[in-house]
Amino acid sequence: MDLVPEALPWLLVLIGLVLVSVTLEGVVRSFVLRLPYDWRAYAASMADFGGRRAVDALGLSLASPLLVWAYDNRLQTISLAGPVAFLLLVIGQELCYYGYHRAAHRVGWFWATHAVHHSSNELSLAGRANSPARRSSSRR
Repeated sequence: MDLVPEALPWLLVLIGLVLVSVTLEGVVRSFVLRLPYDWRAYAASMADFGGRRAVDALGLSLASPLLVWAYDNRLQTISLAGPVAFLLLVIGQELCYYGYHRAAHRVGWFWATHAVHHSSNELSLAGRANSPARRSSSRR
């Protein structure tokens, strides 16, 4: 069963909720609470968020051919029907994300695309919207 068509409406709703929440935060801070809000950082984060989603939607990832090759040449397919297999998948994904995030801070080419989420002078939802796992900020 292909889950992409079933999940797409929910993913679009989730993306919409994120964008509304991020914008609402800026509106409330600026116009209701009369607190400063960095709209330039908001614009940079939203442009980065939109660009990343466009690249995802168009399948323009540099890693895609490698991932397709790895899938096509896999040695075995592991069923995720049991909780242990699912837990191992989550742990494996977290380890892969940790490795990527470390590289994003240490390798200049990765840092160039990762730095946007560290560019804001103030922690806000807009700065988090382009972070893959919405984790707390860490400095380079």
